[in-house]
Amino acid sequence: MNITIDEKLDWDKLALDGCVYLKNDYPEIWLNNGVSEPRQNFTLAHELGHIVNDILPDVEKYINPIKDDYDTLYRSGVSPMERKANDFAARLLMPSDFIANEAKKLTESEDFEQITLEDVIKRLASRFRVSYDAMKWRLVNLGYVKKR
Repeated sequence: MNITIDEKLDWDKLALDGCVYLKNDYPEIWLNNGVSEPRQNFTLAHELGHIVNDILPDVEKYINPIKDDYDTLYRSGVSPMERKANDFAARLLMPSDFIANEAKKLTESEDFEQITLEDVIKRLASRFRVSYDAMKWRLVNLGYVKKR
């Protein structure tokens, strides 16, 4: 798809986790490499979601750039466009079948009786290389844990 990923330091974008825009008619993603790897992973997948959902279907109507920060990636109450990009990222990075397999392995582990829900979320987040919050919300959305 000729997508370029730019991780160069850009002082004007440091408040962002990432953004996506067209450059010479091809998508380019800028990632803030100053945030943690799990956050970068989610941001990259989120920006890919914007390309698939928002840019490619109607490139003539696309308005540069789509900027994403902590609020658009992780807070509730975000726009439908951002929710779709978050959902795309969650499904790409944390497929439900793989989560089910990993959860089953955890329940069969010797120390399962001693681990807390927080520990389960941390272990799954580490396994999928995403943040704790990203994994927690994926588990909530899949119905494994309650929202509280």
